[in-house]
Amino acid sequence: MKYDAFTITAKNGKLNQIKTEVTIHKNGLGIKINAVWDTGASGSCISKNVANQLKLIPVGMSSHNTAAGTIDCYDYIVDITLPNNVCIKNLRVSDFMGGPNLDALIGMDIISAGDFSITNANGNTVVSYRIPPDAFHIDYVAAQKPNKKGKLIKEQLKKKQF
Repeated sequence: MKYDAFTITAKNGKLNQIKTEVTIHKNGLGIKINAVWDTGASGSCISKNVANQLKLIPVGMSSHNTAAGTIDCYDYIVDITLPNNVCIKNLRVSDFMGGPNLDALIGMDIISAGDFSITNANGNTVVSYRIPPDAFHIDYVAAQKPNKKGKLIKEQLKKKQF
């Protein structure tokens, strides 16, 4: 099965947030911005600044629960290009205030459309994403159980090169 994917490797140690450069596209325009991958966000968001720069026209409004309470946001339809040219088309996003060097949140609408993994082998964080998702799950509990031949499943997985 063909899929699109990217991997990010921390330069030094563990990451405390997952941040990537993305491009937001609409109406023949595209803007490269920084996005934080947020598993606590049900949907992806772009800053009001990005919406204004792209001259986006709202397609509706939605209410969102945040740490600061419930807020009403404008919604837009955009294309988002993730690292390695992984493109999500016609995605409905909401606007938010943004912040210094933060113009987008990648939410569970994108994360759950594929496979998303975070590992910290040897003290270095590696994040990998693919879309569409694979046909099998990663299960660390099952990997500790021996198969019928007495070999640990994790030993078999080590031999499988991706």
